[in-house]
Formats: sequence, structure tokens, C-alpha cells
Amino acid sequence: MKVHGLTEEFLAYKPLFAPIADELMKYLNAAQINIHNAAVDAGFLDEELRRLRRPKSVTHVAEINDSLMRAR
Repeated sequence: MKVHGLTEEFLAYKPLFAPIADELMKYLNAAQINIHNAAVDAGFLDEELRRLRRPKSVTHVAEINDSLMRAR
């Protein structure tokens, strides 16, 4: 909670990753995405994909831009 501010109540009715994985990967296919602190977020995404025995996110997207790296 101290790190991300998300409560259990907030997350209680959000979908799990597995049921939306195909839709998300279709949405991200060949996309250029901008992420703040991309290493962390891509790591979370890749771990979820690994659990489903799927390739890492970089095989789906065209480019990942990290706004944290630009800010530094």
C-alpha cells in the first residue's frame, strides 16, 4: 500500500491478467508505448506473461519509451 497506493478494496473487482491477456497483447501489438520507469512495469507484465508461458512483452510491442530515463 505504501508503494503503489492500491487498496484491496480497489483491486477486488478488477480482472485478473489471464482472462484479459489476449486482448491486452492484441492492443499492444506493434505499438509504441510510453512508460514511466519502464523496467519495473515491463517486468511486471513479463512476469504475468511468463506465468502464462508466453513471450516477453518486447516481442509484441514496436518500442518502449521510458519517460524516467528521459527525465534523468
